Amino acid sequence: MRKRAAIPMLMFLLLFPIRGWAAVEVEVDPFAYALEGYSLHLILAGEQQRFDMGVFALELPEDADNPNYTVYFEGAGVKWDFNGSRIDGTFWGFEYASSTLTFRYDDPSDASPSVETIRQLKQFGVRLGYRFGKEGWYVPPWIGVSKGRLSEPVVLNGQPYQFDEWFIFPTIHIGYRF
Repeated sequence: MRKRAAIPMLMFLLLFPIRGWAAVEVEVDPFAYALEGYSLHLILAGEQQRFDMGVFALELPEDADNPNYTVYFEGAGVKWDFNGSRIDGTFWGFEYASSTLTFRYDDPSDASPSVETIRQLKQFGVRLGYRFGKEGWYVPPWIGVSKGRLSEPVVLNGQPYQFDEWFIFPTIHIGYRF
């Protein structure tokens, strides 16, 4: 996935030349690293808006509605935010992500090996946050609400995965403006 992510990032730089944009920013999501994944976002910031392209992965925390399932989430997305040109302040925007989810089911009642399947997920949503910043560094806590759809339902060992199409995603990024 990391190699595939390099091509869209290069296209991003070619399609959105840096001339005319106020700054280039880089962000990471520390929670993704804590959840055995990664997160890296390249952002072009203008007078009133920001365009973000990022790659991310993480293992979802255990879900009470889906016991015995482990889900690993890996993808790429774009965000288009509206804000002032300052490094701090309120922002809001839209986001789209395309991800590959690997579902693994471990049946605790028998000694058979784990069963896995892969599904694609497309999500579109809105987000709202506030950036605290000083001298290039900034921290933007934000919350996103999106709707997503799996490529097809997941049923492993006769156990369906309960998928909720609506996601509420709060997080905090750490960023630097060049």
